[in-house]
Amino acid sequence: MTLFDEVRKDPRLAGPILVRWTIEAQQLVGDGMLLDVSVRGARLRLMTPFNGKGGATFTLEAQGVPSLPKRARLRWYRRMPGRAAHYQCGLVFFEQGPEQKRWRDWIAAEFQRLSAEGSGVDRRAGT
Repeated sequence: MTLFDEVRKDPRLAGPILVRWTIEAQQLVGDGMLLDVSVRGARLRLMTPFNGKGGATFTLEAQGVPSLPKRARLRWYRRMPGRAAHYQCGLVFFEQGPEQKRWRDWIAAEFQRLSAEGSGVDRRAGT
């Protein structure tokens, strides 16, 4: 992972993080990739068509990140140009008491670890 160094309300960690997602209301399940994450949300790439009109609620599971919030709502989505059935989605995590604290602690620890390692900081503004 790398850090995104840009002007945003919440800093983001760049993935990839493999994730299993479900949209129960549409009876859809699939595998995807979190391209970046923050305390409040994530950007998800998936390859399964879904109906984003009217919003959707995702259930998420990532074995590599057990503290990842389990539920998120769709904020935006777009089909990737030139790639049949490839989508990117912006997700906003639901606030969840103790789970949210574990997530905040994990994000803070990752930022600290990456800074200490001197890992590359991604300085792309506005992406």
